[in-house]
Amino acid sequence: MVTVEFGALAPADRYHWMADAIIPRPVGWISTLSATGVANLAPFSFFQCVSASPPLLMLSILTSPDGQRRDTLENLRMLPEMVVNTVPPELAQSMSSTSTALPPQSSEFVAFGLTMIKSTIVAPPRVGGSAISFECSVDEMRPIGTGPYSATMVLARVELAHIAEEVLDQRGRVDVGKHVTVGRLSGNHYVTTDGAFFMQRPDRA
Repeated sequence: MVTVEFGALAPADRYHWMADAIIPRPVGWISTLSATGVANLAPFSFFQCVSASPPLLMLSILTSPDGQRRDTLENLRMLPEMVVNTVPPELAQSMSSTSTALPPQSSEFVAFGLTMIKSTIVAPPRVGGSAISFECSVDEMRPIGTGPYSATMVLARVELAHIAEEVLDQRGRVDVGKHVTVGRLSGNHYVTTDGAFFMQRPDRA
């Protein structure tokens, strides 16, 4: 057994130990709008559900290794709205491409040929081809740490969900066998949910 003392590590090393060990992680494909109306799209794997009452999702936006803040964060500071899109396997390469650092005036939707669909409540568009998209308003933004690999934790309130009928079961609920999505492992390694297995959970009081 190897013991790793995190206090003695550089931030980049801490990141890699955590990102390589905590797997798989769901990918939230986040669309936002800039102050000038440019639609931004970027994937985040420091992402998860938080609460159902209120319905909150958590997104952690890390500061880049060179200390620069991400366009997604800058956009949310100006317009606290976003869409969280799930990633089907057929859009995995496009999702990866949108992690490319583009100038703020350039849209990943345009650069990588992705379809923008007008949202119902929020201003940022959703991704065409995503089976589930959550329209969200920002509930809270909390800075965590300073410098490279620090973060801003975003709590986003789900206002509306768009769910493709083909991923629903006969009860009208999401069928995990039909809703196949992409998750992040580490580095260039990803996983899809079609390798899932069934195991009965104990009854809860």
